[in-house]
Amino acid sequence: MSRVLSEQKTLRVSQRARLNASRSPFSVQDANQSMDRIDAMKVFVAALDEGSLAGAARKLGRSAAAVSRAVAFLENHVGVQLLHRTTRLIKLSEAGERYAAACRRMLTDLEEADILAAGERSAPRGILTVTAPVTSGEQMLRPILDDFLDAYPMVSANLYVLDRFVNLIDEGIDAALRIAHLPDSSMVAVRVGEVRRVIAAAPSYLAKHPRIDEPGDLAKQQIIAMNHFGVDSWSFPPADGSTIPRTVQFTPRFLVNSVRAAVASAVEGRGVTRVFSYQVAEHVRDGRLRILLRSDEHAPLPVYIVTPQGRLSVPKVRAFVDFAAPRLRYGSHALPRMPDPNPLIGSETPWPVYPARTAFIPIARSALRDAAQSRWSRTAISRASSRILDTRLVKRSAPRVAPHRNSSTTRNG
Repeated sequence: MSRVLSEQKTLRVSQRARLNASRSPFSVQDANQSMDRIDAMKVFVAALDEGSLAGAARKLGRSAAAVSRAVAFLENHVGVQLLHRTTRLIKLSEAGERYAAACRRMLTDLEEADILAAGERSAPRGILTVTAPVTSGEQMLRPILDDFLDAYPMVSANLYVLDRFVNLIDEGIDAALRIAHLPDSSMVAVRVGEVRRVIAAAPSYLAKHPRIDEPGDLAKQQIIAMNHFGVDSWSFPPADGSTIPRTVQFTPRFLVNSVRAAVASAVEGRGVTRVFSYQVAEHVRDGRLRILLRSDEHAPLPVYIVTPQGRLSVPKVRAFVDFAAPRLRYGSHALPRMPDPNPLIGSETPWPVYPARTAFIPIARSALRDAAQSRWSRTAISRASSRILDTRLVKRSAPRVAPHRNSSTTRNG
């Protein structure tokens, strides 16, 4: 008798559970569909990152048919076509562009939620995505990332070197190297240095052409121009006693969209070019190029590591900022400083190089001691000490950053 009563009670409980499940908006069936949709979003984003469905299949270790089904599942769910497909390429539709940005934000939020739930002491892991201008990315950030991956074996990295408009949030970027005055936004920025915009030419060129004593003399020269500095004119700060910026018009002898090509042509004595100081620092030190019109340069541009708001709570991003910032400031991969009598921009006795993990106070003392031994003036040393204090190291335990009102779509320098 007791056995029959027990079976009847179990049956009633089972029936009640099924009834509650059917009434709940979070039924087991809906939960499975939600999980399938998240997985399909990951496949969709992977296809965009790889540029093809086949590339996503290789990256995720799935069959091409499974990847195609995941994308079709999303298109069926939202009721619009997300991708235009060919045999080799995929292209986002207008609706697909909006949906892709939303997917990236959602997947990032899910990743952050998992990490926060695991605790603040979680070891850095996962894929770190970083972007930088082409030259600085190849010359400086790439070696730092190599060392970072050695130090954190559970992290992988994607480095995108791009000289174009980049939206950090929509394109799923964890951190970016930016050379610009940053407009207002909710990004977080860590200042790591500054660069100059310089006019440069080879001694062999200068020996054969008219002297260049003021910006107006450039109109008579053979100009090697690039798109982002001006293809038919260069601007300069106002002359003394004026508030109107100066503009020099010219017809370029050589127009190129590559910094390497422009610098190489200038080194060979083909003309005068305008570039960032770090792009020609080595050639200036070796005597292959000379800097012209120093007194007519614009103020230096600041250099930042920029991260989207909230990304520093992710261990891999926090670890990268802690690792990269001091190396960009003081380490062997710091922004190069070319010979220049102004010690705040560079000097004929360059700033000393220090190990990145050295504490801030010893670095400051050593830098000022070396400056004094190099016979810098008291004023120069005072200004240098202020600069060190303004650009102090990021501590490993918590990067010294503050919300900076700047843009996720700033120019990529």
